[in-house]
Amino acid sequence: MAFTSDQLTALESAYAAGVTQVRVGDRTVVYGSLAELWSAILRLRKSLSSGNGYRVGRIRFRSPS
Repeated sequence: MAFTSDQLTALESAYAAGVTQVRVGDRTVVYGSLAELWSAILRLRKSLSSGNGYRVGRIRFRSPS
């Protein structure tokens, strides 16, 4: 299933409001807990970021000794 940024925004808004019910368009999803909702947010973020060719990470530079 392809996810959209609108779905991610709806999940993040619900999490920020402290509610577990999310409505996007004509669909409503009720999560069992905020932890479950947070897990869904992380999965959506990963799914959306994996398709654009960019990776978010940390680069560490070391000076020669």
